[in-house]
This record gives sequence, structure tokens and C-alpha cells, in this order.
Amino acid sequence: MPKSFILNYVEDKMVRGVGQKTPGPVVTIAREYGCPGMHIAQQVAAGLSQKGPDWKMVDREVIEQAANELGVSIDEADRISRSGPPGFFQNLISGFAQQQNPGDAAVKRRIAQVIRAVALAGNVVILGRGGVVITRDVKHSLHVKLYAPLTYRTERVRKMDQLGSDREAHEKMAAVDRERIYLRDYFAGEVASPDIFDIQFNCARLSEAEIVGAIVAIALDKFRNI
Repeated sequence: MPKSFILNYVEDKMVRGVGQKTPGPVVTIAREYGCPGMHIAQQVAAGLSQKGPDWKMVDREVIEQAANELGVSIDEADRISRSGPPGFFQNLISGFAQQQNPGDAAVKRRIAQVIRAVALAGNVVILGRGGVVITRDVKHSLHVKLYAPLTYRTERVRKMDQLGSDREAHEKMAAVDRERIYLRDYFAGEVASPDIFDIQFNCARLSEAEIVGAIVAIALDKFRNI
């Protein structure tokens, strides 16, 4: 099997950084559903790359890497990463298949390990996936949250997901936000505190360019002595 982007990236960074013991730098971006996270994360990586070493944006790649290592489909690994704790009957049924398939905990653990490896290699922007919790102890890290009022997110979600009503949009937002919060809490081992983030941006009040510019400026200042 050919090496994945993540393995190549981590190995290359480790080779170039021989003798360097400082992990990171890493920027994590979490967002409420309906906020423009993907484009902002990509632009932050591009903006930081213009000022120094090359930065990469990582999102779904961690799911693909974990799935490949554990021998499960990418869709299944993604489903597990977003799922809440299984009930009694789910545990009972999955117990019969443990020899053939890894359990939910094994998949989530491997996802966390992949995120951790990439973060320690450094010069990465991690979008979602509980990255803020997994890398919180990394000294050279910046943790960002994107949020917006309900009306702003409702309009965006209706357009993105081609939904017919505000009610459908609200249900979709609630479901996705619940999954994201659960994943952070799962990796934290407790209910993650809101102050886990270093800085938060209101996407309804600031343009994407303003948010990207602020994140890049703060990151460059925070990581300038690395």
C-alpha cells in the first residue's frame, strides 16, 4: 500500500527536524456547523506558508489514515468518529465481531494518535476532529473557535445542504454540533470547558479575510521564537 499524505508529511518533518525537541507549531480550528471552517483553515495554512515554512491543512486525512491502518472503510471510521457512546445492545452485538472489526474506542483512539503525530511534527492547521483537546498540551499551539448567531448559520446551512425550511436547518445544526462536542468531550475524558480555546471569532461580524488575517498574525507572533 502506498504511503499516505500524512505518513509522508510526518516522516519528512521528522527527518528535517532531527535534533529538534520542540513539538509543533500547530493551529487547531473548531467551528459551529454553518461557519466557513474549511476555507478559513485552507487560507490560514496558505497565509502562514507565505511567511515561512510550508504549512498543511489537515481534516479528513486523519480519518482516512486511521481507517487504512485499522482495515475499516473510511465511511465507517468517519461514522464512528462522530458517534456517541453505544448502548447495551450495540455493545453486545459488536462484541461478537471484535475479532474481525476494531471497536469504536479503537477507531477513535487511532484517530487521536494520528492527529497527535501530525501536530507534533508541526506546521499544520487541524480542522475539527477534536484537535483542540488532543493538542492542548503542545506549547506552540493556537486554538481557534468559529461561531455565529443562529440566524446566520441557518441561512448558510439551508443553502449548503439545500434544505427547505429553517426547522430542517436547525435540526441539522443541532445534530452536527452535538457530534462535534461529543468528540471533544470524548478525547478530553470529561466535558471540555469553553475556555479551552485561545480565541473565538464571530463569523457573522467578521469577513473570512479578516478572520484569516487575524489568525495568521496571532500565530506568527506566538510562534516567532521557534
